[in-house]
Amino acid sequence: MTYQTPEELAEQHGTNVIDEQAAERDQEARYREMQRQEEADIIAAMERDERKLARMLEPRMIGVVCFTAGRVERLYGGPEEGGWYYDAFEPLRYFTVPAAKADRMRHWLKRWEERGNRGARPLHSVLSTGLRRVVSGMERRTPRPHYE
Repeated sequence: MTYQTPEELAEQHGTNVIDEQAAERDQEARYREMQRQEEADIIAAMERDERKLARMLEPRMIGVVCFTAGRVERLYGGPEEGGWYYDAFEPLRYFTVPAAKADRMRHWLKRWEERGNRGARPLHSVLSTGLRRVVSGMERRTPRPHYE
């Protein structure tokens, strides 16, 4: 088989291979630009949510309520007695809010939890990647339990 230049291929097949390659490159560039725009939109939405949250956190009353937003995963504990698993909580962020705004914050965080868990596989599934969880108070990372 001999190598043919794009011009020879175009003459042989009656199409312009160079134009097709340029069109493919343009399409790939448009796709990459669309992905960048989607990422920028997501970041902008997150920043808007952060600004809303900052307005919600303005102190107006004495008394503070703390929430912990985190992720729960089922992890392998060990081979003892046929193998065992445990649910591990990993805090992602702590929120401290005035008591007057606690209900609004609880509602906002529950929405965040529900949106993140929508369509997620349950913890007992092998394909589970974990679930979002919001708890009241300062919840710490779950230590790895030891079999005794």
